[in-house]
Amino acid sequence: MTLLMATAFAAVVAARLRSLPAAVGVAMAMGLITDISQDFLPVNSSLTAAILTSIPFFVMGAFLLAYVLVSGRINEAASTGGALDRAIRPMGGGDEVSSASAVSVVAARSGWSWYMLGPVAVIAVVALLPVLLTGYWLTLLAGGLAFAVIFLSFTMVVGEGGMIWLCQATFAGCGAIATAQLATNHGMNPLLAVLIGGLIATPVGVVIGLLTIRLGNLYVALVTLTFGLLFETLIFTRNVFYQGGVGVTASRPGFLAGNEAFAYFCLAVFVVIALVVVNLRRSTTGLALAAVRYSEPGARTVGLSVLGMKLLVATLGTFIAGVGGGLLALNYGNALPTSYATFGGLVWLAVFVTIGLRSITAAVIAGLSFTLLPGIFQTYLPTAWGNVPTLLFGLGAVAVAAHPDGQVAANARLAQGLLLKIINGKTRGQPATQSPEAAADSAGVADIHQTSP
Repeated sequence: MTLLMATAFAAVVAARLRSLPAAVGVAMAMGLITDISQDFLPVNSSLTAAILTSIPFFVMGAFLLAYVLVSGRINEAASTGGALDRAIRPMGGGDEVSSASAVSVVAARSGWSWYMLGPVAVIAVVALLPVLLTGYWLTLLAGGLAFAVIFLSFTMVVGEGGMIWLCQATFAGCGAIATAQLATNHGMNPLLAVLIGGLIATPVGVVIGLLTIRLGNLYVALVTLTFGLLFETLIFTRNVFYQGGVGVTASRPGFLAGNEAFAYFCLAVFVVIALVVVNLRRSTTGLALAAVRYSEPGARTVGLSVLGMKLLVATLGTFIAGVGGGLLALNYGNALPTSYATFGGLVWLAVFVTIGLRSITAAVIAGLSFTLLPGIFQTYLPTAWGNVPTLLFGLGAVAVAAHPDGQVAANARLAQGLLLKIINGKTRGQPATQSPEAAADSAGVADIHQTSP
């Protein structure tokens, strides 16, 4: 039913979210095209089935491209996204919110901050887990760390770039499939295959960035969703990748054969990529990204290249997703395309946004929560409780309306407030002491008030 809804939405997009008669007409046209096409395509062919299923997404892409060519630009100013674009703008939207957030971002990029201790403490705790866990739980831990790497791609593209991309699971799947093909069928070192898998996915992300640079937030989300579904239908279903539902084997190198060693390797990869992201944020390039994210016209005014900044985060985000997908394939021992479904990627994004889209700490917490929490429910609680983690993630996504920056930041602010109350309470309980100069100033002020009419 979800795929059916996405198919029907192609007609709505073709009607530019405005005209009901146009949407009905396009939907009927898609039905006719689908029926007529069957007379000219090979019968009982997997390619035929893939093409027929992809027709609505071809229609959506064709109409979006036509709108760009005709109008020159699709954004809020052209009144094609309007309220929906503003509603899904990163950091909650609104000029006051954006300005306040921009100030905090700039302030956070210079000097030492006690907030840096949070990610270090979380990484230190995670580093102890491979020693404490065994067997099944160790596999879940390594998988969670691989997911944490994939979630860093959301941090780059959505968090830093401000682009609502819904196809990161597709890029992760590209990395996983390339890793398995290169390592198993071509005898390449698995770790080198992971790196090359990320590089193979990167040009696709650059092309997507170029095609969507002139679109508003809503249409970027729709185009990337369309691309993910098309890729999933036309490429992931090929038997050379699908292998009858078992996927392609992806074996680890000998020194990472053990789950503990592989978990530490995934953690090391996560730390390296996280340091790259943090360094990027604190650099002049990071300041330019912040400027582009909060005001593209303002960024152009000061001479910044919006295209260059967005292509940078698109390139890095796609590469990181591909590497994370390759690690996930090595962890589970195979690359099965259905594990990287586009709608599954929407769940990944929902989980990450719930915990904190722009936080490095949130990335590792979200990755571990995504694998360990369902394992805990399935192992220690009745079967009927198996869907509770999904419900919890859904409730957390609802909470994003109150805390757009996620639960990690919200809880950090709460802890900071409690700490300040404790400190202020202790300060009020101590006798106040004044220097002679301060006492003299106070006395002078008192005299002025006494002599004032």
